Amino acid sequence: AESQSLFGDAAPEIKELAIQAGTALQAREWATAYAAFQTLSQRQDLTAEQREFVGGSLIALGNEIQKASDAGDAQAQAVRQIHSATK
Repeated sequence: AESQSLFGDAAPEIKELAIQAGTALQAREWATAYAAFQTLSQRQDLTAEQREFVGGSLIALGNEIQKASDAGDAQAQAVRQIHSATK
């Protein structure tokens, strides 16, 4: 709900990325969610509130990926490996 109010008036490509990120997160599609949030975080045309939301979402997503990976989720483990390799 917060993302809808934050991104409701955003440019169409930003809004689409926000929807994609949220949908993927709900479906536990870690790689898609991470890629969408990462792409959003690199946009220069976000408002301060949108940037803060995306940053917080990336941190929360990282925590969820960690938990899922520790629980044996193969997709989460793959995302962690990719993320570690690109740091």
